[in-house]
Amino acid sequence: MEILNDFKKHFVLVSILYIVLGIVLIIWPSLSLKLVCYFFGIMTVLYGVVQLFRYFSINKEFRTFQLDLFVGIVCLVFGIFALAKPAIVASILPVIVGIFFLMEAVIKIQNALGLKKGGYDQWWTALVVSVLVAVLGILLLINPFGAMKTFVIVIGICLIADGAASFWSVYCVSKRVKEYKKMEDVMNDMLNQ
Repeated sequence: MEILNDFKKHFVLVSILYIVLGIVLIIWPSLSLKLVCYFFGIMTVLYGVVQLFRYFSINKEFRTFQLDLFVGIVCLVFGIFALAKPAIVASILPVIVGIFFLMEAVIKIQNALGLKKGGYDQWWTALVVSVLVAVLGILLLINPFGAMKTFVIVIGICLIADGAASFWSVYCVSKRVKEYKKMEDVMNDMLNQ
């Protein structure tokens, strides 16, 4: 239960950071690309740390099916590089962000399908948001050097969509855990009578 609470805290923190950064980028799209690179680097490092934490926190038998280790290492490397060499990253940032959002969409789609297997009624909401994140990632790869303001706004939209998808997954899992806990308490009360 404690591991689940840790996951929840990390997901909520990263989701809030994504949504706040997304809103900032939409409101002020004229921010310098160098500043965007720093934000991107920090967010990517944080995300990489969360993915590595997730990987090393789960049972060993489930690690085979997780992409968390790979995603965590890739995000850490990109994030550190973005912080160390923002000018270089600025020139390739649209492609990097496109790849990042495609990777994120794959994980979100996997989570949505996991919610479906778990019997969640609203699993399709997470799937739709995940597909939207994938489409935005593909758009960034197709036209990486479009207008900079548009690019910054698209990044903001992607971050907000990604943060919202994470919030929704956390909400669904938390709700199910509470239902199981409540059912377990009722069963224990019945057995103790």
